[in-house]
Amino acid sequence: MEKWVNKSSNLSNYVEASRILKSILAAERFEPTSEFSTALFGDISRVIQNNQQRRKTKARMFVITGLSAAALLIFFTTWWFYTSLITYTTGNNEILTVELPDHSIVRLNSNSSLSYRRAWKWIGQREVHTTGEAYFEVVKSRKSSSHGKPNSFRSYSGGVVVEVLGTKYNVRNRAGIVQIALIEGAIKVKNIRNVNDLEQILKAGETIQYDGEFLRKHTYNKETVKKAKTWISKNYVFENLSVDELIKEYSYIYGKHIVLSDSLLLNRLIDGKVSLKTEQSLIYSLANILAADVRISKDTIYLDIKDE
Repeated sequence: MEKWVNKSSNLSNYVEASRILKSILAAERFEPTSEFSTALFGDISRVIQNNQQRRKTKARMFVITGLSAAALLIFFTTWWFYTSLITYTTGNNEILTVELPDHSIVRLNSNSSLSYRRAWKWIGQREVHTTGEAYFEVVKSRKSSSHGKPNSFRSYSGGVVVEVLGTKYNVRNRAGIVQIALIEGAIKVKNIRNVNDLEQILKAGETIQYDGEFLRKHTYNKETVKKAKTWISKNYVFENLSVDELIKEYSYIYGKHIVLSDSLLLNRLIDGKVSLKTEQSLIYSLANILAADVRISKDTIYLDIKDE
């Protein structure tokens, strides 16, 4: 029999199962005491309460984390709004007109830029920064400053700040030299890099120049002021202007270079009026004045003086 059982793995499993079943049926039934039942129920209740408390803590942490993230988002959004700038730029042979939030108008010449705070209205300060050349038509503010005075307008360029209430003026910042020409009204000009340099008050028709160190005021000159805004119509009016200055102006506007075969002609003074609506008009006008032939190679224009 035992040999048969050993040979049959299925019967062996049956015998083992039968033995386990008999052991279970023969075991005495355990009757827990009331104290044991009470203690067991208490333990179960505490586990349930602890699990519920953990879920509530997790929920609170989730809410706190969400509120903290929202607060940080609001903070950084507000900080960005207050510190960021709105910037306009122009390229070669491009003129751009920008209306500021206070309805003042700024016209940018070629290769120039204008920047002001995005939070202009919230901050309550009328301030702009420019590079290159810009013509301003500033309107008087309807709002007053915190001191009860009219809210002035300030424009920064290079190391100079121009302060006005409402007027028209031109700011030209080229190669570290800032030139300001007042068309209408009155303006106050400050040197923000040299506190020992006294501020200057300009009246209509006057100009001032900043050389990187000092302000140098010029007397009334109607022609100088008239020329200051001719670029808006892309007409360049000049009187006793050197060929070198005219060539530099061309480079600022079109981003190209003019090379003379005779460098001595750079100091020659010329008078006239040149259209800047196309780059060819200035090139050939200058070539005609200097009696030169024109050669163009990419971004460089060569003026070869003709043999007499």
